[in-house]
Amino acid sequence: MTATTLVGLDQRVTLSPEQIAHYHEHGWVRVNEVIPRDAALLLRDKFLALSAAEKKQEAEALDLEKQNYTSNPEYRKQHVIHRENTLSEEFKQVIRSRRCGSIASQLLDAPEVQVFRTSLFEKFPEVSGGGITTAHQDYPYLPVDRSGSLTIWIALADLPAETGTMGFASGSHRMGNLGRDRTFDDGSGYDKVQESIRRHGWTFSDPPSLKAGDATVHHDLTVHMAGANRSAQSRLALGTIYMDARARFTAAPNPLTDGLGLKLNHRFDVERFPLAAV
Repeated sequence: MTATTLVGLDQRVTLSPEQIAHYHEHGWVRVNEVIPRDAALLLRDKFLALSAAEKKQEAEALDLEKQNYTSNPEYRKQHVIHRENTLSEEFKQVIRSRRCGSIASQLLDAPEVQVFRTSLFEKFPEVSGGGITTAHQDYPYLPVDRSGSLTIWIALADLPAETGTMGFASGSHRMGNLGRDRTFDDGSGYDKVQESIRRHGWTFSDPPSLKAGDATVHHDLTVHMAGANRSAQSRLALGTIYMDARARFTAAPNPLTDGLGLKLNHRFDVERFPLAAV
């Protein structure tokens, strides 16, 4: 099937000084109309038109000791992840577009940015299992030698706050790597993310109501969470992690990089981790 060419994706988004300052101070920022509304709704419709068999979920690592979090029952209550390589060409147009790449470039202060991973996050209504997404950072799950990558999380439909949009612990990105969250409890009950929330009295920003095409952007060390989806519709959002193209591979086990032949301490292969237009 021929892909639809989406209009307006080659335009650069220029962030205001206030938006950039907010991101660096708080570790997150809202950006409206990251992609045109029509493009966001088309992606939604493309996904909804897939059959259940075609909606492939995130591949699981074979070795539980590596990072098999997608099969963890607690993790799967939070949302279902669908990978880029199972989605249509229109998704790739958005992910690699200048509209997204220019935002990442400005906030990372990087001349080139690379796509590390992209996912469609599907959170079912609470009555169907769409529960709370526990507070966590993204960086502890990345085989990348430096923190600072960011996620652009785009609403693919109008998402009122009650659908479970994200809240952020402002300033938490300054605390460094807090490790994996309690989804991976080893029986000790210890969770440095939760401990830090209590110790520092962190509160979370109010979950925003987003229009289709609007986004939140957050630093990979910013602690964030999302409430249960208390609406009658699934919450659909496209989340893509962008990193400075000068970042290097640590060879830490990860389902996204295992078996790819990436070289320790080398940059990521642009064929598998494409550059976004900036």
